[in-house]
Amino acid sequence: MGGMESHARTSQELRQRMFEVTLALYRVTEEFRTSDMLSSRLRAKANEIFEATIEYGLSGDPEREADVIGRKIETLKGYLDIGQTLRTARPINFAVLNREYERIGEMIE
Repeated sequence: MGGMESHARTSQELRQRMFEVTLALYRVTEEFRTSDMLSSRLRAKANEIFEATIEYGLSGDPEREADVIGRKIETLKGYLDIGQTLRTARPINFAVLNREYERIGEMIE
């Protein structure tokens, strides 16, 4: 398989995974019992990561883009830690979201 085909397949896989994890985050934050502010912060950061992932590779500087996405993922994971500590949803939900965002980070490295 050529480089372009491989990149297109990886890019499509990344977009699909990003779409699915963003939807999952929205579902989890719907369950939040106490913190509307935390929910909106998580959703906003997830949207930023979603946008950056969809645009990944378009600027001509994929290393910089990967760094930006990685930093955004780390911030989002910090918010997830806060949510888990506050017990705003079931712990398994946070574990799954953390794992999926880790995988996305690995895909763009």
